[in-house]
Amino acid sequence: MQSIKKTILKEMALRFRNIRKHLGCSRKELADGLKISVGAYNKNENGLNFPCFNSLYRLSEQYSISMDWLLFNKGSMDFKKNEERLKELENTVELLKGKAAKAEEEKTAVMLDAPEVNELLVSMKREPVLYHEIMLYFQKYKKEHMVSVEIPTAPPHS
Repeated sequence: MQSIKKTILKEMALRFRNIRKHLGCSRKELADGLKISVGAYNKNENGLNFPCFNSLYRLSEQYSISMDWLLFNKGSMDFKKNEERLKELENTVELLKGKAAKAEEEKTAVMLDAPEVNELLVSMKREPVLYHEIMLYFQKYKKEHMVSVEIPTAPPHS
């Protein structure tokens, strides 16, 4: 059974070849770009050595190679594409949050406009006992169901 280190080196070697082919350069040209010897580069591409931190930094800075992709095969080779995708996902999440908040507001507004709610509020104003009974029931319900209720702020009625 191969050790984890050998497996990672073997997989990274394949990704090094992919980088070189993607860039359309020779081993010597990429080694020169990384400021390492051809022998050192060959050891990286053949899965014999782990690349030095300077090489990893140059791959990222000069060639926009994603370290998530190179080291863990996660995401795209080009980290700029990963950043663009992350921004798209963040925008989608914000849009969905906005839609959910709007839907909740509309649901609350519909509930508050229901004739039964208005009838109950009028009755509670007229009958203090009803008000206290409902409040007592509501407090018991919240305690039993561990419910926390956020009250939407509404403009004062004129």
